[in-house]
Amino acid sequence: MAKQYKVSACLIIKDEGRYLPEWLAWHVEQGVEHFYIYDNGSQRPISEDIPETFQDCCTVVDWPGPHNHPQMDAYSDCLARFSPETEWLAFIDTDEFIRVVDGTPLPDFLDGYPDADAVLAKWTVYNANGLLEDDGRPVRERFTQTTDLYPYEMPQCKSIVRASRVSVMGPHAPIAVRFSLYVLDENHQRRRGGTGEVPANKITVDHYFTKSYSEWRAKMARGSCDPNYVRENDWFVRLNPDLAGQIGGETDG
Repeated sequence: MAKQYKVSACLIIKDEGRYLPEWLAWHVEQGVEHFYIYDNGSQRPISEDIPETFQDCCTVVDWPGPHNHPQMDAYSDCLARFSPETEWLAFIDTDEFIRVVDGTPLPDFLDGYPDADAVLAKWTVYNANGLLEDDGRPVRERFTQTTDLYPYEMPQCKSIVRASRVSVMGPHAPIAVRFSLYVLDENHQRRRGGTGEVPANKITVDHYFTKSYSEWRAKMARGSCDPNYVRENDWFVRLNPDLAGQIGGETDG
């Protein structure tokens, strides 16, 4: 039976509504047809930040908690409830933008992986572009400098999964439960758990890891939806050594 959507995206979000219109517009342009947005206790309801243009392609789920693992619990809920509706489901954050390098629409690109249970897309990481403050411009306009200085101890990719085949989703890659999963990189090479070096010549996730320093501080204050993942204050300087002298010792600890 044909699904209602070819490609959808799942997002867990908290107090990041300022970024949502740009993020939605970008992914609609890439060919994403629907968005399952889990509002993880935002002070201002995320539904109020969805432009009218995109209201019909968004399903907002109130997800305030408490949860053992807010992110993975949201992903499992999304798969359980909405996998009948969509063939492919991308799991990404508001600071991540999926991009097929040659401009092919995402649904057409995924047609090239008919046997895959999941396709991995490697991060292309961007730094703060020398910015200390949020000047209100769109993310993709403000941040154009890539960096290879990001923390290598973290997995470096995100996943687009065949929703009917996956029941448990980790922060970066699907977790095999019922049977072995066929997880591929862009070159059709099988990967396990998203580990190892992944190529990014055909598809990537533009990851605006720090944005400006003021936005990084806000990100730190929000905390993480993954209880096993702790951001280090000094990561900002690791990605933006040119700004170290301007922010002094504020990133210590």
